[in-house]
Amino acid sequence: LARPPACWPFFLTRIFQRAYILHVSNVRRAVEPTGGRWAAAIRTPAHIWAMEKHLLLMEDLEPGDRVTEYRLDQEFHQMIADATRNPVVPLMMQPVYALIPRIRGLVHAHAPEARGKEVEEYRRILQAIRLRDEDAAYHEMQFHISNAAQQANAVVDALDAEAATKVSGATDTRSTQ
Repeated sequence: LARPPACWPFFLTRIFQRAYILHVSNVRRAVEPTGGRWAAAIRTPAHIWAMEKHLLLMEDLEPGDRVTEYRLDQEFHQMIADATRNPVVPLMMQPVYALIPRIRGLVHAHAPEARGKEVEEYRRILQAIRLRDEDAAYHEMQFHISNAAQQANAVVDALDAEAATKVSGATDTRSTQ
């Protein structure tokens, strides 16, 4: 029985990451844009105040405080779900939101500039909800989720390319010995 290549665990991890990102993104694409639409339609001033306060906390956050950043991100998404005033939406999305820090950790470790873009996207989502612009809230949320998935997949692609180069170099070294 042939021994699997040493790179197998690495590539299996990458396959898992790509599938994980796809599954989480697909669930988010199916629910969150509609949640944004509903939030824009029936949010209260208290919802807007809480989301605005939360964004200020995100903007003032010290770079590198990932634990707080991930918590604030989850809470912001949860606030939008709460603003739908449909008790099933937050209940359904809470487990999905709990999965997001793993993806964000991967992205922010390799593309720290993504953080600023996310806060800008949240501002646009909140503005649409504030203005009760249901279509804009839907589209801004859709854009945010698609952008997050693209960033995560780009990081996985870059890591795959880096690993392939390392594996190729290791193979070349072994073949010359």
